[in-house]
Amino acid sequence: MAITVDVDLRVDLQTMDETGLPWALLDAAPNSSRIVPGGHIVAGSGSAIAVAVVVDITDEGIVHVHPSAGLSRPTLTYSSTKTSAQILHPPVCQKPGQLR
Repeated sequence: MAITVDVDLRVDLQTMDETGLPWALLDAAPNSSRIVPGGHIVAGSGSAIAVAVVVDITDEGIVHVHPSAGLSRPTLTYSSTKTSAQILHPPVCQKPGQLR
């Protein structure tokens, strides 16, 4: 069975610019109103998906994100009545390197 995970922003989490952060264009977001500085989103592509904090959005529409404490992968949850996919969220980072 194929599992799909809706992401708020499609971004290659391995690609970083001069800021040292992964980035994507705001136009890559299916619903750009969800992408706000300081907000938590689901970001990534393919099998590399993470909960991330939106660091900033430049005037050119570049969104920088900070993935929280490692990547998450979809996991299956089975019950007698349904099968669902959920993301296991890692701890939230206040600043890079600080977990709470």
